[in-house]
Amino acid sequence: MAHFPPQCPGGGSGDHRCTGLARDCAQCYDGSGHCFPRIHGSGSIQLTKTDGRGSLKSYYYLNIRGTLGHDLVVLLRSTDGYSREWNQVGDLWTDKIHQPCAEGRAPDAVDLVQVTDGTTGEIAFFRFPCEGSSRCGGGYATAFGTGSAHFWPPVSPPP
Repeated sequence: MAHFPPQCPGGGSGDHRCTGLARDCAQCYDGSGHCFPRIHGSGSIQLTKTDGRGSLKSYYYLNIRGTLGHDLVVLLRSTDGYSREWNQVGDLWTDKIHQPCAEGRAPDAVDLVQVTDGTTGEIAFFRFPCEGSSRCGGGYATAFGTGSAHFWPPVSPPP
């Protein structure tokens, strides 16, 4: 089983962009924003999170970009049992995802996201909201409560 890594240093309330590799730690930001976890020419996965507004304020959406023609596998697991999965080639837009605290979700829920490039095996991790955030779910958590936990197995590239 793969271990879901801790939050990367530097993320937090008020941040709307993140950079740096997201394979040894989970990138995060609160609200809408963009992550390009790339450092020293390594990494191709990008993630944009957009919070819904008006009648859609109980939701957020993810846009994940990878290398053109590469399979993307996106797994979302939450501390409250909420889960979603997507498979797409090159660029992926999710449908609406319930915000923690909305539609019966637990107020301390944290959404953990693993993105895998099925061609290269590159993996990037993200979490929403950030630890210490004033938004719902801002406490320290892993997939199964506090402390460390084993998460889902990473997706292997096709043979």
